[in-house]
Amino acid sequence: MIGLAVLFLGVFGLAFYIVSLRGNQAVQRNFDALVARRASEERTQKRVRSLLQRRAMEAMLAQVDDRLEGQAFAQELEQRLRQADLDWRVSEFLALVVAAGVGSFLLLVVLTGNPLFALLFGVGAGAVPFVYVNQRRTGRRGKLELQLPDCLALMSNALRAGYSLLQAMDAVSRELPSPIAQEFGQVVAESGVNIPLEQALESMVQRVKSQDLDLVVTAVLVHRQVGGNLAEVLDRIGDTIRERIKIHGQVRVLTAQGRMSGWIITLLPIGLGIGFWFMDPGYMQTLVSTALGWLLLIVGAVFLIIGALMVRAITQVEV
Repeated sequence: MIGLAVLFLGVFGLAFYIVSLRGNQAVQRNFDALVARRASEERTQKRVRSLLQRRAMEAMLAQVDDRLEGQAFAQELEQRLRQADLDWRVSEFLALVVAAGVGSFLLLVVLTGNPLFALLFGVGAGAVPFVYVNQRRTGRRGKLELQLPDCLALMSNALRAGYSLLQAMDAVSRELPSPIAQEFGQVVAESGVNIPLEQALESMVQRVKSQDLDLVVTAVLVHRQVGGNLAEVLDRIGDTIRERIKIHGQVRVLTAQGRMSGWIITLLPIGLGIGFWFMDPGYMQTLVSTALGWLLLIVGAVFLIIGALMVRAITQVEV
């Protein structure tokens, strides 16, 4: 009897353990499902808030674009952004400028406690996006001008092979890399929507602002009016541009030391001033806390700019 009782208790205890284990597992699954549901709801709420904030920002930027529409400054800035191959709206670029300037100003006010110095630094930081756009614009134009000889050679060979002018431009857009492929591709696309080829070419010249490309487009337009051997004309222009690029490279090599000296002379006082400020702020405090110090800084900055412009004028040789 005692053995049966022990066996019964063992079986009952095992069954109770199994039932309680399954119950705990069910509770755990329900808890995990609840946590997962809460996490999913929180992620959804974050996405909704992010979407609403993005839409509010886009609406505000759209209002800024509407106010700037038709103004000469906004049109010029939009053209520069296109020339730099930046897919930015004017309002987005201006928001970046304001954020850089105001953010730098507030940061320097907190770090230095000098509002005037922070204001000057904020103005400089706000000018950085303009410098970036100008550098990209200049670099893209220079890269396109380097591609022009190959472009003209391809167009000349295509014309000799019996292609039309538009087909030759389409070959350039398919065979050559960007940016010249992008520009000629846009010309072909504009011609495909019934825009006259002459107008499409003139629009490309306005976008790029390159003298070499202007020469090519002028030759093409003259040929379309008076006729002639366009392939031979493109070959001659390509040879001229190739020689010009070669001479320009030689000039840059010869003036490299002067340009480097100009950069060193310009940046050395600024670097020393920043270094002394962080090493010994009290030593530089007189320059930013007294009228005489600010006068000396302004005079030094003016002479520094004049010197940089003089060095640039000496080392920049037009070819």
